[in-house]
Amino acid sequence: MDRLPMNLKLLAFLGTGAVVLALAACGAGNAVSVTGDAAPAASPTASASADSAGPGDCLFGASGADVQVGIANATQSCASWVQALAGSGLNWFPISTMTTLGSQLSDGDTIEETCDLSDGTQELYVEDSGGMDYGNSICSSEEQNGWSPLGHPGRLASQAQQLEQANAQASASASAAAGLTSAQQRASSDDSQLDSDVSQLHGDLKSWSADVATAASDYKALLAEPLCQNGSSDQDTYDDAQNVYDDGQSVYDDESALTNDTSSVQGDLGTVSSDLSALSQLGHGTSAYADDIAAAQAAIRKAQAAVQADQSSSIQNEAEAIQGKVDNCGSLSPLAGRHDPDGRYLLKHLPCPLCRG
Repeated sequence: MDRLPMNLKLLAFLGTGAVVLALAACGAGNAVSVTGDAAPAASPTASASADSAGPGDCLFGASGADVQVGIANATQSCASWVQALAGSGLNWFPISTMTTLGSQLSDGDTIEETCDLSDGTQELYVEDSGGMDYGNSICSSEEQNGWSPLGHPGRLASQAQQLEQANAQASASASAAAGLTSAQQRASSDDSQLDSDVSQLHGDLKSWSADVATAASDYKALLAEPLCQNGSSDQDTYDDAQNVYDDGQSVYDDESALTNDTSSVQGDLGTVSSDLSALSQLGHGTSAYADDIAAAQAAIRKAQAAVQADQSSSIQNEAEAIQGKVDNCGSLSPLAGRHDPDGRYLLKHLPCPLCRG
């Protein structure tokens, strides 16, 4: 934030078109006063610099302060302006461009337009930051002494505003580009996760199909085995029925895996859908993801059909039915209910009127 160390008086000699900023040892406060004189009188400073650079635009900055001053259509040389500004208590120096409006400085203050005034010929454009003490003092003093705010932006003000708008548009474009890049990266990453989970689902579908086929094969072989052997329950048949039951457990585990896989893929689809919605809002196409989404949806349908078929229950029910028939080969004897090392009941040497063979 700028502070005014001393009183500053802006002297305007309009008859010759020379304008001078000078220090005033005025005891009546800190306001910057502007005096106008319609008579054709020249200031000492203007006369001293009459042989310097001709009329044009003059831009100045001040050491240790944020205030900047621009004079368009200057009626005296820029060198004369530097000499005149030197009396303000600040060290002024020419600059090639003024700080862009809206720029944030290292101290957190933002550069803003303070005023855009004219004496009828010249434009005085002032920028400052923070409390704008220097800028406001210069602008206020000039208005009190005949300079008037322009009804529309002068050339310097217009250029500054256009640059501010261009920078804002560039910043918005850069932000949009960064947002699009981020959205693309997020969509690509989420799509990769979708592909990975769909691949896992396909793998578990293959396992389920293989286990169902194994159970069917084992069950077919089981049906060819005798329920009884030598008048007793056939333990081998019972054990083989247990193996079929265990096949059903493997299928059940596959079904559980498919259920979990389906949940993961559905979650992935929701995430990717959200990503694609964001990309669409940013004006980016999403057709590249259509095949992956279709493949995921097809895999989900297959998995859901497999789980709904409930093959594990059918397989285990058939296995238990065979074991029940083996158990019923004859009347119970003292051996009935005896537990073998595998946790199965041995029913041997029993009459088996229902047994085959």
